[in-house]
Amino acid sequence: MTESADNLILRMLQEMRAESAARDERIEAQIGALAEGQISLRAGQAKLWDELKEIRTEIKLLRNQIHELAIAVDHHTSRLDRIEQHLGLDNARH
Repeated sequence: MTESADNLILRMLQEMRAESAARDERIEAQIGALAEGQISLRAGQAKLWDELKEIRTEIKLLRNQIHELAIAVDHHTSRLDRIEQHLGLDNARH
């Protein structure tokens, strides 16, 4: 009877070992999937940061262009005011 009890315990231990190995494989597969997902997210995040940098650069360029246009408008307004003053038209407008 001890021999059959030993065999039963041995079989139970083997089943537990097999279940544990199967569980470990499932966990490792899940960890691998999570790691791949994280790598994909980081790549996407890096791409977004690059696009954000490009947008910031474009905004800076637009600001510079607007600033240059404002300077040109001021220059032309000042010149027009001088021409109106020279022609005596400055009082007629106000």
